[in-house]
Amino acid sequence: MRGLKVVNRTLVMLKSMFYYDGRLQKSQVKCNPNTTLLLQCQQDMHSTSNRIDLHFVVDGEADDAMKRIFSHWRLDNVNLRTYRMDDYLKQFRYVPNRHVAGVTPLLKLVIPTILPVGVEKVIYIDTDTLFHANVKQLWDNFDQFDENQLMGLALEQVDVSSYCGKAVVNPIPCPGINAGIMLLHLKKLRGHAWDSMWKQIIKEETFGGRFLRVGEQQVLNGIIARNPKLYYNLPCEWNVQLCFDSGRKTCPVVWPINYPNSTNCETMRTSSFPRVKLTHHNTSPKPGDDRFQSKIPTTPEARSEVVLMSFTHGYPRGCGSYEHTTYLLVLFDLGSYR
Repeated sequence: MRGLKVVNRTLVMLKSMFYYDGRLQKSQVKCNPNTTLLLQCQQDMHSTSNRIDLHFVVDGEADDAMKRIFSHWRLDNVNLRTYRMDDYLKQFRYVPNRHVAGVTPLLKLVIPTILPVGVEKVIYIDTDTLFHANVKQLWDNFDQFDENQLMGLALEQVDVSSYCGKAVVNPIPCPGINAGIMLLHLKKLRGHAWDSMWKQIIKEETFGGRFLRVGEQQVLNGIIARNPKLYYNLPCEWNVQLCFDSGRKTCPVVWPINYPNSTNCETMRTSSFPRVKLTHHNTSPKPGDDRFQSKIPTTPEARSEVVLMSFTHGYPRGCGSYEHTTYLLVLFDLGSYR
């Protein structure tokens, strides 16, 4: 995490997670500034006291800010731990890389090294995301892993890529996975010669003067192509990417408008499309930025059920114009969620 701008994005993302985790203090008037946006179908809201451990990889400015904010928040059963990113970035300085975010995204490859050995499973998430469901539902995907699977990621929600052509990456289609949200079984990764695997892929992908076009995603795609049994296909509703119009075809989902006494819960349960669980705002501006505005339609007809990607045309098309600050290692270790 670099700088206060990303700290602000992170706080917005965390508030969305805490809200769906049942941590909103509704008894306090100041926590209900807009009551028309605070209710959800009751069966989807879960009050919880489970421990959540948050791990942040930061620079000095972000480190000070996050510690100060969490000291003020005083959240029950939420623990914060920070790690200085410069301690780990230096090993990637040699990597030929054309990613607009630089080498920072490659830090995702060393999460098993950064985190303590006692952390056996973790959810990685980019800062430019918003939760629309309880994070425990995301954690429960670990229960779907078979004995070989050690990482869960959703696919890129784009059907055209300048570097793919008609090529297919087995077991996933080109252009592969999106690494904005990852479920990592660290205990399995550490016992699977993980460091040797990603280092070998970087060597192969940059041989002969080539470079990494899409950073860590190119490395992860290479690992999955060579070791398909290691990959778990995370349902796309857990990484709904708002950058590409093609998402309507690759991940059609329902995004309900959560007005009290107006949301049609029965319609949402019987819809042929899955409900959106997490949105990935991989465009600009992002939630938490001064210029960010919601693109959700608010007409009465749209309230009960909306197919998400049918109204994302208003987002900028510059999907490659990421800032280096987009990438923050926010790592959730849901201690009691076993």
